[in-house]
Amino acid sequence: MENKVVGVLGCGGAVGKPAVTHLLKKYSVLGGQRHPIDFGSESFQWVQTDFEDPQSLRNFCEKCDIVVNTAGPSSKIRDRVARCALEVGCDYVDASGETIFLDRHEPIYTQSKQAIVIGAGFEAGLTGLVPYKLVKDFDHVDEAFCYCGSRQRISLSSLVDLLNSCFIDSGFANAFYREGEIVPHVVPGEELFNISGFRDEVYLKPYVSNEVLTMAKQCNISELRWYHAVAELETMGIMNDMFQSVNHVADKDFQYALVKRYQKVFDAITNTRPYFNTVFYDLKGLKDGRPIRLGTTVQVKESYEICGLVAACTAEHLLKHPTCHGVSWACEILDPDKVLAICLETGAISDFRTVSLDINEEAQGQSFVPQLEDGEIA
Repeated sequence: MENKVVGVLGCGGAVGKPAVTHLLKKYSVLGGQRHPIDFGSESFQWVQTDFEDPQSLRNFCEKCDIVVNTAGPSSKIRDRVARCALEVGCDYVDASGETIFLDRHEPIYTQSKQAIVIGAGFEAGLTGLVPYKLVKDFDHVDEAFCYCGSRQRISLSSLVDLLNSCFIDSGFANAFYREGEIVPHVVPGEELFNISGFRDEVYLKPYVSNEVLTMAKQCNISELRWYHAVAELETMGIMNDMFQSVNHVADKDFQYALVKRYQKVFDAITNTRPYFNTVFYDLKGLKDGRPIRLGTTVQVKESYEICGLVAACTAEHLLKHPTCHGVSWACEILDPDKVLAICLETGAISDFRTVSLDINEEAQGQSFVPQLEDGEIA
């Protein structure tokens, strides 16, 4: 057992529990939340903590070497846990952290000697980390398509964050990345696609997040198209409804009523239809001067468990390699092979396989990419 204390805020939640379970294999864990919880280990201690109470939060952070925030909704907590951790000299890991990315140029982050790692979850997190492994099979990747979709229970906290993500600068909807530029890309909402690895046909919603944009540039991918793969028209309707609600974002009662209505729809879907969590990557490029195309399917048992494991792996990485400081995405610092090995060993990933694809076959959704003339910028 290493002589370090890892604080996990939200330790009893769907993300916090797998994070604590993994960390207890090597570290003492201080669990923070309002209500008591027991993990059956002498290395675990619960401390009553309320993120809305600054003194309670400070008392928690002062007892830790590193703080992992798995509590939610992140759109409500924002950066208050991160700021408290940095003030007492702790490194900080956030399973979400989009608002921290938007504020990353503030002095508290740019002048900090501590590490602040965000996007240590599933999406952002594992889905952005996998391409760092896949590009090793290429000398250069010309095109990358990613399709990420699921049908699973979704918590009220996650729905609140999903709604609020529509109203912050978290990425680029109806767009893709090409050679340093964001290009408009609209896929007809009524068209179904048959994507490898998915149990059902899906609708596609193009979206380039800030994390994915960072990954594409670091992996030297010339063109990247990222899609949310949606199996139900009801879900597509919810996504469109959320974007149309932008004028009511400040109305908390309206938000709550909207989220409760959405939760009923999602519950009805998941109670009557099979679960799935699937990611499919389609990469095309060059290897030893020859064109190759590889498809990789990732089947996930439960995305909340993945979030917890990635957050725990990030904390473990920082404790072993205390070199980075400032704000980073988890995918920028983690070893994808190590994280994937842990996810496969625990069963959080049920299948991970790569196959060769026809180099001449068109990728799903590609026909809707606008063809630009030479020199034209979208």
